[in-house]
Amino acid sequence: MFCNNVFKATARGTSALRRPTRLLQRAPCTSPSALPVLRWTAARPYTTRQKARALFRANPLSMTLASFFILFGIGGLFWTGLYYRYYIKGGFSRYPEPVAKKLRKALYYSNIRQSPPDAVKFYWEALETAGQVGLDPMSDEMLGIKIQLAAFLEQIEQYRKAIDVLENVWKECRNWVDQLDEPQQRTSDLLEDRRDASRTRTRLLAKAVSIAVKLGELYNQERVDNKKAVEDRLTWAVETVLKEERRRGQQQPSHVLLIGGADEGDLADENQQDGWLSQEQVGATFEALGHHYEAREQYDFAVPLFLRALSTIPEPTSHSITLMNNIASCFSHQGQEAGAPHDRRREHSGNEPSSASRDDLIRSSRAWASKAYKICRILEQRPENDLNNQNNNDNKHTPFNTNSGTMPTTASPHNHVGNDSPEDECAVACVAVRCNLAKMARDEGALEQAGRLLREAATLSAPARFRELYPDARQHTMKELRELEEHVAGRSRRG
Repeated sequence: MFCNNVFKATARGTSALRRPTRLLQRAPCTSPSALPVLRWTAARPYTTRQKARALFRANPLSMTLASFFILFGIGGLFWTGLYYRYYIKGGFSRYPEPVAKKLRKALYYSNIRQSPPDAVKFYWEALETAGQVGLDPMSDEMLGIKIQLAAFLEQIEQYRKAIDVLENVWKECRNWVDQLDEPQQRTSDLLEDRRDASRTRTRLLAKAVSIAVKLGELYNQERVDNKKAVEDRLTWAVETVLKEERRRGQQQPSHVLLIGGADEGDLADENQQDGWLSQEQVGATFEALGHHYEAREQYDFAVPLFLRALSTIPEPTSHSITLMNNIASCFSHQGQEAGAPHDRRREHSGNEPSSASRDDLIRSSRAWASKAYKICRILEQRPENDLNNQNNNDNKHTPFNTNSGTMPTTASPHNHVGNDSPEDECAVACVAVRCNLAKMARDEGALEQAGRLLREAATLSAPARFRELYPDARQHTMKELRELEEHVAGRSRRG
């Protein structure tokens, strides 16, 4: 009985579970927009900015240092990328990669590790690689490697090897110019070739002139001291410039060189940018030969060259003072020689003496020195000529000739200002002009004027920068001033 009741109750429970209830029935499907949207409404305790502020307030020193090093690291990575792209890679972008690789090694061993044998080896390997990859032997890139090699040899004082490299480049340029000067058959379809040949000829001729001037400087080194070679190279450079200027002056204003008898109108180039020397470089060429003749005391030859160099300067500059002082010095030396016997003058200078009288030469010397002095007073009023505010300069060459009564200034044969800045050249030229005028005034008996000029020169040469760059000039000026003061004191005692 009990078992039957249990069985029936179990059956009823099972059947009741099988019937779905209303709570478990599936709800009808609605659209997604009708579903409730759950949002996170709890506020964040701190933002990134708030956390950074809290850290700075808690640890101001540590956070400042950390920020600095982070920014420094980012900047260093950025600068390294730019350095590699524009200096390491970009500096040799005009060369094929095999050549650029050799050049980078050559510069590394010449500038960083400073191993001259390795640097020279990689320069030669760069030249060999450039020839193997088919680089034009007379292109600016190939000539640039050779000139850079010669400059490095000069830097390590291997002057004869530098001369050998530049002599080969000079001869190659001359041979190519001679080949381009040969008559060519004129046809209309070769017009562009003639234009290219014209530009190539002008470019190579300008490089040959510049290299000849540099060779004159190297031959003049004490370890070489080949005066004949100096005169030969500089004379060739001056004659070439004169011939080329005359040839270009006879053509149209475009100054385009013509090859093979082409018409002037066919090859006219309106921009006039054909690679010829600038007026500054032309003047430096004449000046280099003028300094050579001045050193050999052939002042009759030096004066016209200095005048020609001066004519290339359109407006008064510090270098025009230098040239005027050189001209005044040459006239002064000629005036001193004019009072000597004829035979001694001829033996001393190696050429016939000037026909001008001594008084005329002295007046010319004073006139040119006075012109230079006027320009000095104008340039000294400019604020950029303050010697106390100039940048450092490593050139320790003094342009004073302390062995003679006058002190002509000199400049590099490659440019008008040499390695000196315009302010340095202006200062040393103004000191030299005042010393020259003081000597002339003393010879004429104007001791008061001579003393005033020497005191001005002593004031200009007083700054530490001037004494560092031109110690001989400072010593010479002070010596002249002391001698003048002793002379005046002796005359006052005798009076």
